[in-house]
Amino acid sequence: MDYGRIFTRAAQIAWKHKALWLYGFLVALTNGGGGGSGFNYSFGSGDFGRGRGPDLSPGVFNLSAILPVILLMACVLLLIWLALLALRFISEGALIGMVREADEGGTPTLRSGWRVGAQNAWRVFGVTFVPGLLFFIVALLVVCPVLFLFVAGGSSLGDGRGVTGALLGLALLCFIPLCCIMVVVAIGADV
Repeated sequence: MDYGRIFTRAAQIAWKHKALWLYGFLVALTNGGGGGSGFNYSFGSGDFGRGRGPDLSPGVFNLSAILPVILLMACVLLLIWLALLALRFISEGALIGMVREADEGGTPTLRSGWRVGAQNAWRVFGVTFVPGLLFFIVALLVVCPVLFLFVAGGSSLGDGRGVTGALLGLALLCFIPLCCIMVVVAIGADV
């Protein structure tokens, strides 16, 4: 595989068809990943008036008065999150369709990108969701036995060593085949 030719062709397509840029920026803005150091500030005891927190005693703090505001803000944030999620999947689908169109010699536009992206948004969602679901299932199969050990550790199961070994062995027996399935799915999905 000639990676130099692939990168050169990708750069040519991106430079020639600047309509791709908008969807690329939208994908980058809505993807939620990325690196960087982020915001890091260590609060000191003098930052909030000699280390005292707010007075949350029942007479001063009335939760029932602000609960509707909190619920409304949560609903608004949920709607914004869902809109950004839909925009992400539409933008990813638009990028894929527009690059395919440009590679076949066509001239992709923002409108054609939106149309193709909207048509393929559920497919892009599935490609993102299925591996995440498999990872979640594997994580549950590994974490649940460990949590059970902590919960049952002080119960009448004796010293727990036999139970610990059995549950960890069971977790590994489930984990290894699921990893194999995930590899087959990833190869089949051509990820």
